[in-house]
Amino acid sequence: MTEKRTVAPGIPEPGIPEPTAPPYEAPAGTAPDGTAPEGAARTLWNRNFRLFFLARTVARFGDGMVPVALAAGLLDAGYGASSVSFALGAWMACFAGFVLVGGVLADRFTPRRMMVLADGIRLVGTVVLAVAFATGAPALWLVYALSALNGLGAAIFQPGVASMLPRLAPDVQRGNAVLRVAESLTAMAGPAIAGALAGFGGPGLIFGVNPLSGSAGSVSS
Repeated sequence: MTEKRTVAPGIPEPGIPEPTAPPYEAPAGTAPDGTAPEGAARTLWNRNFRLFFLARTVARFGDGMVPVALAAGLLDAGYGASSVSFALGAWMACFAGFVLVGGVLADRFTPRRMMVLADGIRLVGTVVLAVAFATGAPALWLVYALSALNGLGAAIFQPGVASMLPRLAPDVQRGNAVLRVAESLTAMAGPAIAGALAGFGGPGLIFGVNPLSGSAGSVSS
């Protein structure tokens, strides 16, 4: 006759090893305690990402100055407020109409080439605007045409930003967050600096500073 033993719950039966939990393994890319590795922040700011961040920040700063420069220049030249609306509308129409084409061209010719080309287009348009406003009251058709040209350059440039970031930043989410914060700050600082420059030197000075920011961005990219 076999003797039956009663074992209390939670007490291992003699002769049977107690099961043990498997050792903890930290997720890939994290330290053993579950935190981000110490060098992760430094890795984001590699040379390529630093140059891209500088180019994007400087370019966005210059872009924020353009609406103020257009408004100040057209109003000082004696044109009405509607001329400012048409100039900005020409920029927006070209941007909205060609941004998809810019994406196709970025896939065909690489984003970096198209971004450099776009900066060159905008540089030419802005320099001509600076000269036109500095030498007198430019014709409205010229202002509208150059504003549309700048919108075309922005449409070619924009698709490359999204496609370049994963190639340059090891942590795309953090890199995108850093860029968005910088763009928000420059979007506020650009118009403020442009307003101060308009008070000192007029719209010609603003359009003269904007190409410098575009050139710095092109060299950095």
